[in-house]
Amino acid sequence: MFKTNETQMQIHSIRWLKIIDPDQDYITHISTQFSIPQNFIQTALDENASARIQCKQQCTLIMTHLPFIEQSKSEQSVSCKSFAVIIKDHLVFIISKHDHPIFDQMIQYIDQGPEHSAQQLAEHVYRFLELAADQFISASKIVNAQISSVEHELLSSIKHRQVFKLLNHNK
Repeated sequence: MFKTNETQMQIHSIRWLKIIDPDQDYITHISTQFSIPQNFIQTALDENASARIQCKQQCTLIMTHLPFIEQSKSEQSVSCKSFAVIIKDHLVFIISKHDHPIFDQMIQYIDQGPEHSAQQLAEHVYRFLELAADQFISASKIVNAQISSVEHELLSSIKHRQVFKLLNHNK
């Protein structure tokens, strides 16, 4: 299970790293230093990439999407953007072109807990993907509220037009 030797314990612990919008030099550096296929990192940054799981060179890519809520002065808009979880040995990389609060939430959750073993890796990745799925529920609520508001405005507009039409008809 756990080794008592301190260095062996370090080797078996899991580290989570967040990489947001890296340039080509940094992509090459990460790919070379950690033996991650460079196309995995580039795929993570591709806005049009399809959701999938792919394994190559003892490395796993989990490509998925996440709703990003953008706030302007008068309204909120929701857009889906891609991100990836890349797992290589004892390292888990969260890679995206855009930062999202759940990335830091997950890393903080991992950092605050006790030392995590490789055996818990699947559980933590599943928890992270569950957090991402919860974001879709929140985004759906925002979209539903906006739809209700527009429907209400349309209904009011139709009623006003009908009243004006009746008033004009009576003249």
